[in-house]
Amino acid sequence: MKAWIWGLTALLAAIWTGLAWGTAEALAWAAQAVNTGEAADWGRTAAQWPVPDWLAIWVDPALLRWGQEAITWLVDVMPSSGAMAQQAVGWIVGLVWLGWGLGLVVLLAVAGVVHWLVARARRPGPPAVSAMRSTP
Repeated sequence: MKAWIWGLTALLAAIWTGLAWGTAEALAWAAQAVNTGEAADWGRTAAQWPVPDWLAIWVDPALLRWGQEAITWLVDVMPSSGAMAQQAVGWIVGLVWLGWGLGLVVLLAVAGVVHWLVARARRPGPPAVSAMRSTP
């Protein structure tokens, strides 16, 4: 049972680490895309996409148009905030790794408590006293 606990903990820790690494890399990539102007091109292209018919069934087309207009506004604001975005990414990536560390500490603490509880439950106790008496 203890091996299962720590195996599951290792699996969750690996997934948690992968998510943190992926988030940090995605943030760095996004900041680079903002600095090079690629993000503005992608935003303009996305804002011009027609709303698919299947999506209009699930989401109000006016809401989707509003989202496209928000993307267009964001694209217009991006060039002036490129350097600031690059600087902010450094802080945000640091916060991502801080969150990763805190999450890993919590995960290990929970695994340690579960390990302790399992060990305590399996510890042999005093012999049970039988309530049955032999009658003559």
